[in-house]
Amino acid sequence: MSSPAASMSIAGTNIRENPCVLNHLGLYSLSLYYRPLWVEYPEDIATFSIDNEFLIGRDLLVHPVTDERSSGVTAYLPGNGEVWYDVHTFQRHDGAQNLSIPVTMSSIPVFQRGGSIICRKNRVRRSSSCMENDPYTLYVALDSQGNAEGEIYIDDGHTFKHKTDKQFIHRRLSFTANSLSSSDLSPDSQFPTASWVEQVNILGAQKPDAVTLTATDGGESSVEFEFDPDTAVLTLRKPGVNAGVNWTLHLR
Repeated sequence: MSSPAASMSIAGTNIRENPCVLNHLGLYSLSLYYRPLWVEYPEDIATFSIDNEFLIGRDLLVHPVTDERSSGVTAYLPGNGEVWYDVHTFQRHDGAQNLSIPVTMSSIPVFQRGGSIICRKNRVRRSSSCMENDPYTLYVALDSQGNAEGEIYIDDGHTFKHKTDKQFIHRRLSFTANSLSSSDLSPDSQFPTASWVEQVNILGAQKPDAVTLTATDGGESSVEFEFDPDTAVLTLRKPGVNAGVNWTLHLR
């Protein structure tokens, strides 16, 4: 059995070497509860006895590696008809199945639910305050019908002006009918942000002939894209839109 000091050292190394996990937990889970699987999937009786993995909100599933010198874990992906994507490899998996996953001491299995959109800031910084104006990467995980939705929330991160002065941004992100759009959920609030959308990764996509961006002023421009047929991931590079305005990306 390893000592507490050794365990803390290993945990610290894992955190430093897995900024992806930090970005997920930091930006996505700010106001969300960690919950057991059965809370979100009460109809899936296989979740009742699972105590070695958990959900963050309803869209991220985490299976920690808790056994010393473990070379693999078996994760259960809940929900008959659900789709789950490995956040490291983008590989697609169906729900309601056990999945064997090879691991190392520096890897943490995390899955994103199909039908969700998660915003991340991927540049590694010393603190979250240093990330304030960093650009976003959107991870659009399509469900079996080819749809997804999510939200983005931005405020100053350290005052209560979001409550007293309504200084915040709260927007809905929706992918349907081959279009990804951003719309305002709180039109009576205002907050300036320098953050912008640097990249969009659409998981479970098909290759389009073209991608265009419709901006707030109605202007339309083409967007550079790349498609990986092995993972079915469509990457849209530098749409360049501000994170606080209306816009729509069309896959033609």
